[in-house]
Amino acid sequence: MSIGNKIHLSTFVILIVLILGAQLVLVNNLLAQDLTKLYVDAAADTAAADGTEAHPYPGIDLACLAASSGDTILVLPGTYGNANIAAPRPDSLTIMSLEGAQNTIIDGSKTADASFGIVIRAGSGWTVDGFTFINIGGVVSS
Repeated sequence: MSIGNKIHLSTFVILIVLILGAQLVLVNNLLAQDLTKLYVDAAADTAAADGTEAHPYPGIDLACLAASSGDTILVLPGTYGNANIAAPRPDSLTIMSLEGAQNTIIDGSKTADASFGIVIRAGSGWTVDGFTFINIGGVVSS
């Protein structure tokens, strides 16, 4: 093997190592990212709401509209009404109360349209945990 071929082979090996190293860094960064946490507070200001802890959404429905698959919606204590949670529905969504069912209530009589009460059309793999549901009139599951 000539010196020229050895240089080309060395350059090729270095390029392969750099490419593989860059791919490993990219994969590692993707794995290290946290899934999004969205916050909800019944007393929040709608105008400033962006789902962050500092500016939570005022309703669970708004957080669901902003959520992506794998996200977690953290709901602060309070009574929530407008719970018409419909499409789009991300998969593997978790909606959980931060302080338990005794402090976090979904009240069907406080909806914008009393004719539907509470509608939650959950996507695949949803978890809803830590809520008291009142004034719902019944449960339909499909």
